[in-house]
Amino acid sequence: MKNSILAIALLAASASAGAAELDYSYVQVEYIHLAEAYDVELDGAGVRGSVELGDQWYLTGEYANTQASEFGIDLDVDTFAIGVGHYSPISDTAHFIGEVSALSGEAEILGYSDSDYGYRAGFGVRWLMGANVEGSATGNYTSYREIGSGFHANLGLHWKFSKNFGLVAEYQHGEIVEGLGESRYSVGLRARF
Repeated sequence: MKNSILAIALLAASASAGAAELDYSYVQVEYIHLAEAYDVELDGAGVRGSVELGDQWYLTGEYANTQASEFGIDLDVDTFAIGVGHYSPISDTAHFIGEVSALSGEAEILGYSDSDYGYRAGFGVRWLMGANVEGSATGNYTSYREIGSGFHANLGLHWKFSKNFGLVAEYQHGEIVEGLGESRYSVGLRARF
């Protein structure tokens, strides 16, 4: 009888651990590495955040600064995004997500700078892979006013090592604009609230 009670208690504990929720209110800092077409590699840092509004809606925002230096020529790129997202549960452990963001970017090289703006629309899935691990897969269409448009895919992983903190990793590949391929990876720390 005691063994049966222990088995039921362990099953209940593992079920509640697997019933962890997907978080939509967080802030994260990250290291970013971009490998773009024409063999340009940029490194930098970024900050992202999301705030759940309720009724399955949330706001997103991000800023990144990446830099490269080749043959004494410095390239500095700043990007901003602010948007809104919606999630819809597919199951107890997975959500379909859709986001639309306004984008702005500025690049400076040899003392000259240029900027552009546009939008990004994306859709995908976030799911719990276990009590402390979350995965994500999204497809995004990006369009800038001057430099054009493109499609890229993202894969992400979030490991929650405590109630409020976790490590994140993301890989992105595709064309940010047509003809300009890019591979991007980032690793960082996320704080949930």
